[in-house]
Parts: sequence; structure tokens; C-alpha cells
Amino acid sequence: MTLSQHAKKRFQQRGISPNLILVLEALGMEICQKGNSYMLQLDKKTLCFPVEPAFNVALQAGFTMFEEAFTKHIVIVTPTTLLATLKTVSSIWTIERQNKKAAEFAERAGLVYDKLRVFLVKMDKLGGQLNTAQVTFDDAMKTLRNGNGNLVRQAEQFKEQGVRVKNDIPENILAKSDIADSLVIASEAE
Repeated sequence: MTLSQHAKKRFQQRGISPNLILVLEALGMEICQKGNSYMLQLDKKTLCFPVEPAFNVALQAGFTMFEEAFTKHIVIVTPTTLLATLKTVSSIWTIERQNKKAAEFAERAGLVYDKLRVFLVKMDKLGGQLNTAQVTFDDAMKTLRNGNGNLVRQAEQFKEQGVRVKNDIPENILAKSDIADSLVIASEAE
């Protein structure tokens, strides 16, 4: 990029050195050539214009290098604006890191929620199976202990008829059986 004739005329009217014009043209050419290579990792790059009075003169003269630099995602700063620009960039990076961590946290929370849901469904299913097992157990025990022909009563009748056994049926089982009433009645009859 070179300075337009109009810009050169404005510089000369203000008594600006031809050397400054050459420096500005060289800087503009560098921006044009390197603008795309600056874009490897960041959205914007900063380029410090170290001589602030020259920067001001270039702005007043209508030098278009700054607009062209911005279209190439390069922000031109001066020593006065450099610190504020760097602090702004630092703040933006901090916010980006926080947003990234928040997104990771939200993703992890979603995974925890999904695992908890699966666990709760399985526990609910297990609870139902335990209830079914308890009902089946209770029915089986009723068959053993309750009713006229229950097995506990029949086994005790064998014992009453003289069948020798190594150990008696535990009292807590007898107490839960229909036999308990008949044993009480039988012992009262004797």
C-alpha cells in the first residue's frame, strides 16, 4: 500500500518529513503482506506504532493504513493505548477461560445427571424385584406354615408319632405356623 497523492500533499502542507511518509508507506506494505499470516491463531493482532506524534499526523492526514489494517484483523496501537488494549485483551481472555470452564462444568453436570437417572431407574427396578421376591417368599412360607395341610404341622405330627429327629424346628418358626395353635391345644389336652 502506498500513500495516495492527496495524503502525500496533506503531509507536505503540514511540513511532515518525506522520511515519515516512507516509513508509513513501508508500515502499510508490511501490514498488507503480513496481515493474513498474523491470523494463524488469534482473531486480532496488535501492532504498536511507537511514535505517537507521527500516528496523530497520519490520522489527521487521512492515511487509510489504519482501516486497511483493521480489515486484516490488525489493531494499531500507540504507547498511550497499548496498556489499556493489553488489559482489555487480558480481561477478554479471562472471560473466555471462565466461559470454557462453565461449559465444561455444564457438560460434566449433564453427565452426572444422566448417570444419576440411570442409577435411580435401576434402583427402582431392583426395589420392584425385591418386592416381588418378598411376595414370592411370603407365599412360599405360607405354604410351609399355614393351613390344615402345611408342611410344618405334618413334620411335627411325625415327631409326635415317635419319629426320631436330631433337632427340633426352631420355636420362632413354630410360633409363626398354624401348628402353634394346635400344639398349644394338644399340650393342654395332655
